[in-house]
Amino acid sequence: MPCVPYLQIFCITYMFWPIHTANLNAINAMGRSDYFLKLEIAKKAIGMILFLSTMHFGVIVMAYSLLVSTVTSMIINSWPNKTLLSYSFKEQMIDIFPGILLALIMGVAISLIRLLMLPDIVTLAIQILVGAAIYICLSAIFKVESFEYLWNMVKSIFKIKQTNKESQAGYCTLSQF
Repeated sequence: MPCVPYLQIFCITYMFWPIHTANLNAINAMGRSDYFLKLEIAKKAIGMILFLSTMHFGVIVMAYSLLVSTVTSMIINSWPNKTLLSYSFKEQMIDIFPGILLALIMGVAISLIRLLMLPDIVTLAIQILVGAAIYICLSAIFKVESFEYLWNMVKSIFKIKQTNKESQAGYCTLSQF
């Protein structure tokens, strides 16, 4: 239980990691390693300053400084993409907002399950099932683009398997013609 606050901070911190890598990969794909180097130097300097200024206040303060460093780095990484790709930080946040909102709603809902005072393993099982159901249902209801993409991919995989089973059983399908 003592590690829970740290895990919570790190979960929030690393939630921004895909945005970091996407921005940096876009910069590299554009062939702008000069930007990449400058960004890395700036981020490392900020990270080091935060680390050195918080190390005397304890590990939890250092964990929060990592969160601050990550958010700052995310903003720094997105800056060149405004000019290179016409994709601003604000537009990036608008694009990821639905996923974050769904995760927050799911997180609140599954945290309420603890109030039932069930055994830990039962609580965890219920939280997993309820969390997945809430996330999937809300994604479908609000037509989250990434969910629809994944859902269509899953459907196409099952259609292919279904078609293969039918052809093995001797049925004729349109795809065979």
